[in-house]
Amino acid sequence: MPVLDGKKLIGIVSIGDVVKSRMGELEAEQQQLQSYITQG
Repeated sequence: MPVLDGKKLIGIVSIGDVVKSRMGELEAEQQQLQSYITQG
């Protein structure tokens, strides 16, 4: 997926980049939920 600034190409985001980012978010959420469950 191209990243544009107006009409200028400034980067490219791959599907792998999106998946890695989402996995990081899910891992953080999992840790928070595990902590909540074990402490609650």
